[in-house]
Amino acid sequence: MQQDNPYYALIMAGGEGTRFAPLSTPSRPKQFLNLLDQKQSLLQQTYVRLLDSVPQKNILIATNQRYIPLVQEQLPDLIPAQIFGETRKKNTAPCLAWICFQLFQKNKNAIVAACPADHFITPLPLFTETLKETFHMAERHNTIVTIGIRPTFSSTQFGYIRTDAAPGLPRPLRGLAMTVQNFVEKPDAATAQKYFEDKNYYWNSGMFIFPVQKMMECIAEFLPEMFSLLQKKPTLEAFFEEVQSISIDYGVMEKTKGLMMLEAPFTWSDVGTWENLRKLVEEHGIELSAEVIPLLQK
Repeated sequence: MQQDNPYYALIMAGGEGTRFAPLSTPSRPKQFLNLLDQKQSLLQQTYVRLLDSVPQKNILIATNQRYIPLVQEQLPDLIPAQIFGETRKKNTAPCLAWICFQLFQKNKNAIVAACPADHFITPLPLFTETLKETFHMAERHNTIVTIGIRPTFSSTQFGYIRTDAAPGLPRPLRGLAMTVQNFVEKPDAATAQKYFEDKNYYWNSGMFIFPVQKMMECIAEFLPEMFSLLQKKPTLEAFFEEVQSISIDYGVMEKTKGLMMLEAPFTWSDVGTWENLRKLVEEHGIELSAEVIPLLQK
């Protein structure tokens, strides 16, 4: 009997993209715009990027309920059961907890890659190789794995990950497996410069890969009220009405011991500002859509 593929991807697509106003609006935010491609939105690019690592039927979307029609419009191959729409904006931990709890009922052996919907990543083969390795690491060591970005400049825009090399662990052809010492919030300019000079600090990409059972254990330990609410098996609306608003970084990642990190061998950007986008265009020769060009030239 053939077993189901245990690898899943959860695309986090609920943000409002306010830093890309006026193009990004509350009704059609950044992840649904063709910012980096003339034909595909950031969400569509993320979806396509994951298809080399995860079966199409195992790709899930976490978004705001009002954006479900946009997701269905841009990713018509998905069925409704693959799209989760939070009814209230409560940051990343509640939506991830809700989806992991539902998935845990279906497949207790699932390994999940949670990825933001609005990143620039190239080249694709290196990303695919890295993601597959993180799946194997998470499964082999029963831990949460993140992908760290080697800083290319001193930045106050990102959270950081402090690491130490983990000797003896299997290492991929590219990248470096490390243990995570701790997560650090966005620093001031002087601290960011120190982190840049200290080679043990990486930018936090916001990508996390984990066994769903491990994540549920962490939520039970560090967010017991949230876990208790899940155990009551409320409706999605009732859960988001009552649950606390907290990020998965604050709620789980900063408190969990034994996390691992793989250094990204690919080029990455969170496309966080117009200036970031301008830099990507200059460095990678991206052909922008007609609606983006005049705004970028301002």
